[in-house]
Formats: sequence, C-alpha cells, structure tokens
Amino acid sequence: MELTIVVRVAIGLVLVVEGMDKFYNKLADWPMYTAPQILNLLPITHSEFLGILGVTEIVIGVALLVNARYGGLLASMLLLGITINLLLLGDYYNIVLLNIIVALTCLSISPLVRRPKPPPVPPPLSLKKAGKK
Repeated sequence: MELTIVVRVAIGLVLVVEGMDKFYNKLADWPMYTAPQILNLLPITHSEFLGILGVTEIVIGVALLVNARYGGLLASMLLLGITINLLLLGDYYNIVLLNIIVALTCLSISPLVRRPKPPPVPPPLSLKKAGKK
C-alpha cells in the first residue's frame, strides 16, 4: 500500500472522529481550546461555532478519504486555522507544532501542490529517414 494512502486514511479518520466529538466532548474539552478573540468576531454562540467546526472537520475528513486532490489542501488550511487559534490562546505550543507538521503533510499529499512530472521527451528524428522521399 502506498504511504500517501495510509496517511490520507489516518488523517481523514482522525478528522472525522474529532469532528464528531465536537458534539460529545469525550476526547477533549473542546470549548477550552477556542480563543476568545475568535469568539468575539463571530455572531454565533460558542456551541454553534464548535458545531460548525465539527461538521467542517467531518466534511474535510471525508474529502481527504475520497480525494487527495482537494482533501489534502482543505485539511492543511483547516489545521493552519486551528494553529492560529491555538497561538492566540498563548498556550498548547506542543499541539501547535504537531498541527503544523500534519498540515504540511496534508499539503504534501495533495496533487494540487505537487510539481507535475514533465512529459516524456520524444526520441530525435533520424536525419536519414527525414531526407528520404
């Protein structure tokens, strides 16, 4: 099995599980990980924000499982947003570093950011064959 498939499945499943847990708070106390600066910008309640974030994580996790082209790019953007939120809290720097690594991993498996392989160079025409009529 190709490594990128293993990484896609692992990160995709984690995003789906963490997204679902935003509604149950069994894996973590998610409200404590939200920066107040973020909440002050939003016209919704904290629980509504976590619900929207949870659904977003589930959708991006499924996108990563189904299609690396867009899923990797979306997952990296989500993780960088979470990283910014954690930096605003001024704590959890170990999680910040892990999120950056996972975001870069997601970015690297997305074919949208990979350099395409150049097309094969055709063999040169033989001068003998080109001169014949």
